[in-house]
Amino acid sequence: MNRHSPSADDDVLVIDLNPLTRTVLSHTLSLEVPQASVQRMLDATDARAKGPGALSLNIQFIGDTTLLVRGDLRAELEVPCARCLEPASAQCTAEICVQAVQGAVAASPSKGRSKDDDEEDVEVDLDAPDTLTYSGHTLDLRELVAEQVGMAYPMRILCSLGEECRGLCYTCGRNLNDLQASGCAACGGEGSAKTGPETAKAPESPWQAALKAIREREGDA
Repeated sequence: MNRHSPSADDDVLVIDLNPLTRTVLSHTLSLEVPQASVQRMLDATDARAKGPGALSLNIQFIGDTTLLVRGDLRAELEVPCARCLEPASAQCTAEICVQAVQGAVAASPSKGRSKDDDEEDVEVDLDAPDTLTYSGHTLDLRELVAEQVGMAYPMRILCSLGEECRGLCYTCGRNLNDLQASGCAACGGEGSAKTGPETAKAPESPWQAALKAIREREGDA
Protein backbone atom coordinates (compact mmCIF):
# COMPACT_ATOMS: atom_id res chain seq x y z
CA MET A 1 0.00 0.00 0.00
CA ASN A 2 1.17 3.49 -0.83
CA ARG A 3 1.22 5.26 2.54
CA HIS A 4 0.18 8.84 1.98
CA SER A 5 0.60 11.64 4.52
CA PRO A 6 -2.37 13.99 4.08
CA SER A 7 -1.94 17.76 3.94
CA ALA A 8 -4.17 20.78 3.37
CA ASP A 9 -3.93 20.21 -0.41
CA ASP A 10 -5.70 16.88 0.02
CA ASP A 11 -8.83 18.34 1.59
CA VAL A 12 -10.58 18.11 -1.78
CA LEU A 13 -10.64 14.33 -1.21
CA VAL A 14 -12.62 14.76 2.02
CA ILE A 15 -16.19 14.84 0.75
CA ASP A 16 -18.87 16.71 2.67
CA LEU A 17 -22.04 14.65 2.30
CA ASN A 18 -24.39 17.31 3.71
CA PRO A 19 -25.07 18.99 0.34
CA LEU A 20 -25.92 15.60 -1.22
CA THR A 21 -29.61 15.31 -0.52
CA ARG A 22 -30.95 11.78 -0.17
CA THR A 23 -34.00 12.66 -2.23
CA VAL A 24 -31.63 12.19 -5.17
CA LEU A 25 -30.08 8.73 -4.91
CA SER A 26 -27.13 9.34 -7.23
CA HIS A 27 -24.76 12.32 -7.32
CA THR A 28 -21.92 13.06 -9.76
CA LEU A 29 -18.96 15.17 -8.66
CA SER A 30 -16.07 16.57 -10.72
CA LEU A 31 -13.14 17.78 -8.62
CA GLU A 32 -9.64 19.07 -9.32
CA VAL A 33 -6.92 17.49 -7.20
CA PRO A 34 -3.94 19.87 -6.73
CA GLN A 35 -0.68 18.92 -8.42
CA ALA A 36 1.11 18.89 -5.06
CA SER A 37 -1.39 16.34 -3.75
CA VAL A 38 -0.97 14.07 -6.78
CA GLN A 39 2.81 14.29 -6.40
CA ARG A 40 2.66 13.18 -2.78
CA MET A 41 0.73 10.11 -3.88
CA LEU A 42 3.66 9.32 -6.19
CA ASP A 43 6.45 9.90 -3.69
CA ALA A 44 7.28 6.18 -3.54
CA THR A 45 7.81 6.11 -7.34
CA ASP A 46 10.07 7.89 -9.85
CA ALA A 47 7.11 9.64 -11.50
CA ARG A 48 6.43 13.37 -11.48
CA ALA A 49 2.98 14.93 -11.68
CA LYS A 50 2.84 17.38 -14.59
CA GLY A 51 -0.31 19.11 -13.39
CA PRO A 52 -3.43 18.73 -11.25
CA GLY A 53 -5.50 15.57 -11.38
CA ALA A 54 -9.13 15.34 -12.48
CA LEU A 55 -11.33 13.36 -10.10
CA SER A 56 -14.74 12.13 -11.27
CA LEU A 57 -17.01 10.52 -8.69
CA ASN A 58 -20.47 9.03 -8.61
CA ILE A 59 -21.87 8.67 -5.10
CA GLN A 60 -24.96 6.54 -4.78
CA PHE A 61 -27.05 6.09 -1.64
CA ILE A 62 -27.91 2.39 -1.29
CA GLY A 63 -29.22 2.53 2.28
CA ASP A 64 -29.54 4.80 5.26
CA THR A 65 -25.86 4.49 6.11
CA THR A 66 -24.26 2.92 3.04
CA LEU A 67 -22.82 4.56 -0.07
CA LEU A 68 -21.45 3.16 -3.31
CA VAL A 69 -18.60 5.35 -4.58
CA ARG A 70 -17.31 4.86 -8.12
CA GLY A 71 -15.14 6.94 -10.42
CA ASP A 72 -11.55 7.62 -11.38
CA LEU A 73 -8.67 10.03 -10.96
CA ARG A 74 -6.83 11.00 -14.15
CA ALA A 75 -3.45 12.69 -14.10
CA GLU A 76 -0.65 13.33 -16.56
CA LEU A 77 2.72 12.07 -15.36
CA GLU A 78 6.34 12.22 -16.41
CA VAL A 79 8.28 9.00 -15.89
CA PRO A 80 11.72 7.77 -17.03
CA CYS A 81 11.75 5.99 -20.38
CA ALA A 82 12.18 2.24 -19.87
CA ARG A 83 15.12 2.25 -22.31
CA CYS A 84 16.96 5.57 -22.30
CA LEU A 85 15.72 6.98 -18.95
CA GLU A 86 14.77 10.31 -20.57
CA PRO A 87 11.47 11.87 -19.39
CA ALA A 88 8.41 10.29 -21.01
CA SER A 89 4.79 11.38 -20.76
CA ALA A 90 2.21 8.94 -19.41
CA GLN A 91 -1.46 9.06 -18.52
CA CYS A 92 -2.42 7.64 -15.12
CA THR A 93 -5.99 6.50 -14.53
CA ALA A 94 -6.76 5.30 -11.01
CA GLU A 95 -10.09 3.48 -10.81
CA ILE A 96 -12.20 3.85 -7.67
CA CYS A 97 -14.95 1.48 -6.55
CA VAL A 98 -15.71 1.30 -2.86
CA GLN A 99 -18.63 0.72 -0.55
CA ALA A 100 -18.66 3.22 2.31
CA VAL A 101 -20.43 2.15 5.48
CA GLN A 102 -21.10 4.56 8.30
CA GLY A 103 -19.51 3.45 11.56
CA ALA A 104 -18.90 -0.18 10.44
CA VAL A 105 -15.63 -2.10 10.51
CA ALA A 106 -14.00 -1.87 7.11
CA ALA A 107 -12.75 -5.08 5.55
CA SER A 108 -11.57 -6.20 2.16
CA PRO A 109 -13.22 -9.27 0.62
CA SER A 110 -10.40 -11.47 1.97
CA LYS A 111 -10.67 -10.21 5.55
CA GLY A 112 -13.00 -11.44 8.25
CA ARG A 113 -12.58 -15.07 7.20
CA SER A 114 -11.71 -17.77 9.67
CA LYS A 115 -9.23 -20.60 9.23
CA ASP A 116 -12.13 -23.00 8.72
CA ASP A 117 -13.39 -20.84 5.87
CA ASP A 118 -10.02 -21.17 4.12
CA GLU A 119 -10.04 -24.91 4.57
CA GLU A 120 -13.49 -25.09 2.98
CA ASP A 121 -12.24 -23.08 -0.04
CA VAL A 122 -14.82 -20.35 0.37
CA GLU A 123 -15.09 -18.48 -2.95
CA VAL A 124 -14.27 -14.78 -2.76
CA ASP A 125 -15.94 -12.33 -5.14
CA LEU A 126 -12.94 -10.41 -6.48
CA ASP A 127 -15.26 -8.01 -8.31
CA ALA A 128 -16.97 -6.91 -5.11
CA PRO A 129 -16.07 -3.37 -4.07
CA ASP A 130 -13.73 -2.77 -1.16
CA THR A 131 -15.23 -1.36 2.02
CA LEU A 132 -14.30 1.68 4.04
CA THR A 133 -15.94 3.50 6.90
CA TYR A 134 -17.03 7.07 7.35
CA SER A 135 -18.34 8.99 10.33
CA GLY A 136 -20.88 11.75 10.52
CA HIS A 137 -21.32 13.48 7.19
CA THR A 138 -17.70 13.30 6.01
CA LEU A 139 -16.31 10.77 3.54
CA ASP A 140 -12.49 10.68 3.60
CA LEU A 141 -11.11 9.30 0.32
CA ARG A 142 -7.50 10.43 0.76
CA GLU A 143 -5.91 7.09 1.61
CA LEU A 144 -8.05 5.15 -0.85
CA VAL A 145 -7.25 7.44 -3.79
CA ALA A 146 -3.53 7.50 -2.91
CA GLU A 147 -3.44 3.70 -2.88
CA GLN A 148 -5.20 3.47 -6.25
CA VAL A 149 -2.84 6.02 -7.82
CA GLY A 150 0.13 3.95 -6.64
CA MET A 151 -1.40 0.81 -8.16
CA ALA A 152 -2.06 2.62 -11.46
CA TYR A 153 1.58 3.68 -11.88
CA PRO A 154 2.68 2.74 -15.42
CA MET A 155 5.32 0.00 -15.29
CA ARG A 156 6.83 0.47 -18.76
CA ILE A 157 6.68 3.69 -20.76
CA LEU A 158 8.85 4.64 -23.74
CA CYS A 159 9.94 8.16 -24.68
CA SER A 160 8.64 10.02 -27.75
CA LEU A 161 10.75 7.76 -30.01
CA GLY A 162 8.65 4.76 -29.04
CA GLU A 163 9.99 1.41 -30.22
CA GLU A 164 12.68 3.28 -32.15
CA CYS A 165 14.36 4.26 -28.88
CA ARG A 166 17.86 2.74 -28.86
CA GLY A 167 18.37 3.04 -25.12
CA LEU A 168 21.70 3.46 -23.38
CA CYS A 169 25.12 2.08 -24.26
CA TYR A 170 25.65 -0.86 -21.96
CA THR A 171 29.36 -0.14 -21.96
CA CYS A 172 29.56 3.55 -21.02
CA GLY A 173 25.95 4.54 -20.33
CA ARG A 174 25.62 7.19 -23.05
CA ASN A 175 22.23 7.76 -24.68
CA LEU A 176 22.47 5.99 -28.07
CA ASN A 177 19.66 8.17 -29.44
CA ASP A 178 22.07 11.13 -29.37
CA LEU A 179 24.63 9.34 -31.55
CA GLN A 180 24.63 9.12 -35.34
CA ALA A 181 26.43 5.80 -35.61
CA SER A 182 24.79 2.48 -34.86
CA GLY A 183 27.16 1.97 -31.94
CA CYS A 184 28.81 4.24 -29.40
CA ALA A 185 31.76 6.17 -30.85
CA ALA A 186 32.76 7.35 -27.38
CA CYS A 187 33.77 3.90 -26.15
CA GLY A 188 33.51 1.71 -29.23
CA GLY A 189 30.66 -0.24 -27.71
CA GLU A 190 27.56 -1.34 -29.59
CA GLY A 191 25.05 -0.84 -26.85
CA SER A 192 25.36 -4.38 -25.55
CA ALA A 193 27.23 -5.83 -22.61
CA LYS A 194 30.88 -6.78 -23.07
CA THR A 195 31.97 -10.33 -22.45
CA GLY A 196 35.28 -11.67 -21.31
CA PRO A 197 37.51 -11.73 -18.27
CA GLU A 198 37.95 -7.93 -18.03
CA THR A 199 34.25 -7.31 -17.74
CA ALA A 200 33.80 -10.21 -15.34
CA LYS A 201 36.38 -8.75 -12.95
CA ALA A 202 35.13 -5.16 -13.11
CA PRO A 203 32.73 -4.12 -10.35
CA GLU A 204 29.20 -3.23 -11.44
CA SER A 205 28.65 0.53 -11.36
CA PRO A 206 25.30 2.07 -10.30
CA TRP A 207 24.34 2.95 -13.89
CA GLN A 208 25.23 -0.57 -15.06
CA ALA A 209 22.98 -1.98 -12.35
CA ALA A 210 20.16 0.33 -13.51
CA LEU A 211 20.65 -0.75 -17.13
CA LYS A 212 20.65 -4.39 -16.11
CA ALA A 213 17.35 -3.93 -14.27
CA ILE A 214 15.84 -2.23 -17.35
CA ARG A 215 16.93 -5.05 -19.64
CA GLU A 216 15.63 -7.70 -17.27
CA ARG A 217 12.31 -5.90 -17.09
CA GLU A 218 12.12 -5.92 -20.89
CA GLY A 219 13.04 -9.59 -21.02
CA ASP A 220 16.30 -8.94 -22.85
CA ALA A 221 18.53 -10.34 -20.12
